[in-house]
Parts: sequence; structure tokens; C-alpha cells
Amino acid sequence: MQLAVKYDKPVRIGINGGSLDKELLVHNMKKNSEISTPLSSREVFIDSMVESCLLSVKKAEEF
Repeated sequence: MQLAVKYDKPVRIGINGGSLDKELLVHNMKKNSEISTPLSSREVFIDSMVESCLLSVKKAEEF
């Protein structure tokens, strides 16, 4: 990030299943299991990927 800022370069932030924070996924799966109409595991996985990416964006913006 420091070099990107220094040289005014864009930074690509992405997510894939292999880089998904496992603790975040477990947390979201647990929360999902406690609601009256739970989402499918796939939906929770996808939502967790989006959440993880947005958290990364927020961290980058704070830099």
C-alpha cells in the first residue's frame, strides 16, 4: 500500500474462496444457524466473501 500511495498507483482488492477468512465464515455460519429462516451454506459463503472484500476496502481506505 505504501508504494501504491507513493507512486499514485491503483490497488486491486479481490477475494476468492481460498483467501476467505475462515473465522469470519464460521462466525457467519453460526449466526445463520440461529435465525428462523437460514440461508443456504452457499449463500452464507458468498455473503462472507463480499463482507471480507468490503472489510479489505475499508482497511485500504484507512491507510
